[in-house]
Amino acid sequence: MHADVLVNSIVLLSVVLVSQSFLQPDRQTSSDCKLSLETSEKRCQSLDGLICSGHGQCECGVCVCLVGEPGKFYGSRCECQDWLCESYDGRICGGHGKCNCGKCICDPGWSGNACHYPKTCNIPRKKGNEMCRSSEGLICSNAGTCHCGRCTCNNRGNDKLVYGKFCECNDEDCIDDETSEICGGHGKCYCGNCYCMPGWHGDKCEFQCDITPWESRRKCMSSDSKICSNRGASF
Repeated sequence: MHADVLVNSIVLLSVVLVSQSFLQPDRQTSSDCKLSLETSEKRCQSLDGLICSGHGQCECGVCVCLVGEPGKFYGSRCECQDWLCESYDGRICGGHGKCNCGKCICDPGWSGNACHYPKTCNIPRKKGNEMCRSSEGLICSNAGTCHCGRCTCNNRGNDKLVYGKFCECNDEDCIDDETSEICGGHGKCYCGNCYCMPGWHGDKCEFQCDITPWESRRKCMSSDSKICSNRGASF
């Protein structure tokens, strides 16, 4: 993995860890609860079996949702958030709608999962296709369909692994062949590239190491400052 990618991965994980460290419940309930722990947690259990959807604390049968950057969770089981809605061209709900519990509510005259389709299209098909053409000269990168100058990416079900203005990103490239997890479960994927958690490396974060990348490179550096004497690779 290149040094710049390693730096990015550490910065990315630092941001995540710092954000999580500031999570605080938005209110507190009385500790004088007459419900048993089992009854209390049963009332807080979401459809996926998690307590408060994994985004809050259960206090006497009531979910107290976490707040922090970039926003807060809400709902009776903390099942809602307003920052992971579909986006188009870098804008949440395409700039033509509002995010409500993870789904876009489109403004009048707009439709689509990301509110990126104008209901009335006045663009000729040929011009629309040119607007959908990527820098490689492919319409929607051959990974989607063009409608009124905007791409809709081909995805199976709700996996949403193909995305981007021209469907140029495919996070299937981040899936580990052995575990079938994104970046082996040890990193985040962005546009087909894994950014690994500290202590993990590899194209799909499949290798574990208890020393930093810089320490690893230092140990592999020969007296002439060459990594593995230019006859190998540092891991």
